[in-house]
Amino acid sequence: MKPCVAIAAILALSACVSFEPGVTILKELHGQDRKEAFAILGTPDADIHLDDKVVYVWSNGRAEVFDYKANDSVAPVVANLKCRVEVKVDSASGVIEDTLLAGNYGACRPYLKRLERSRDH
Repeated sequence: MKPCVAIAAILALSACVSFEPGVTILKELHGQDRKEAFAILGTPDADIHLDDKVVYVWSNGRAEVFDYKANDSVAPVVANLKCRVEVKVDSASGVIEDTLLAGNYGACRPYLKRLERSRDH
């Protein structure tokens, strides 16, 4: 039963970690050129063209497998970790209009680190 409690604790803690610093830093990019986002986050994984807007997307995901032990048997438990960062830009000017950061801390951590590192410079 102890492994089950440990898994539950890990998943609960990863869900409770605040994205606030990363969200705040992304909001500070509003009104700036898209090149600022590229300098921080790197090359986007995708771009979506919608009318006169472009949404640049950075995404990350992976599955973590934990052992769940009950009585005398062990079964794998899979936790899917995903992250998505979006930067919406005016196509003509290249100015950032909106941003989004969503997902699990485990998958978003690389993006959060890049955002926090950008503030240190």
